[in-house]
Amino acid sequence: MNHTRRTWATVDLTAAEENINKIRSIVGGDCAIMSVVKADGYGHGAVEISKTIDKNTDYFAVSNIDEAIQIRVGGIKKPILILGYTPPRSMDLIAKYDVTQTVFSYDYGKMLAQAAEDLGKKIKVHIKIDTGMNRLGFSVQNEEEKALSTEKIKELYKGKNLEFEGIFTHFAVADEPEKPF
Repeated sequence: MNHTRRTWATVDLTAAEENINKIRSIVGGDCAIMSVVKADGYGHGAVEISKTIDKNTDYFAVSNIDEAIQIRVGGIKKPILILGYTPPRSMDLIAKYDVTQTVFSYDYGKMLAQAAEDLGKKIKVHIKIDTGMNRLGFSVQNEEEKALSTEKIKELYKGKNLEFEGIFTHFAVADEPEKPF
């Protein structure tokens, strides 16, 4: 324990394991679970937490390529999704460590596809939809934006260097009933 700090966190890995086991028992085996372990497992040790919950986790999510490499090198074999931006020049690392990248805009998707083509590789991707967080994602805030985003995603899908695995969002205001998302 660090006695110069006034606060600390004690992580009970047994409790983390019990929590993921309980979640699995509720959702069942037909529902995939993605465990988010970004920011060093929210300060609790990404590798340790990931190994502890690995048995009942189908997919892991991290913020960036460095975090993905950390848990991959730490022994995680399951799929890993990067939720944030990875520079196209780092697509060699995405391919080397078999990581999935988020695509949050048409232009970014085109850059990733070109980088993958230059490497002679296919890059696995998930599409991010912006439902109100207004940070990253294809916008669907109105009918015009929905239509434009749909067309842009379809165009990216026609390419041969991006392997589409999934689509996701982050509900920013799920507790505000007056917001449509």
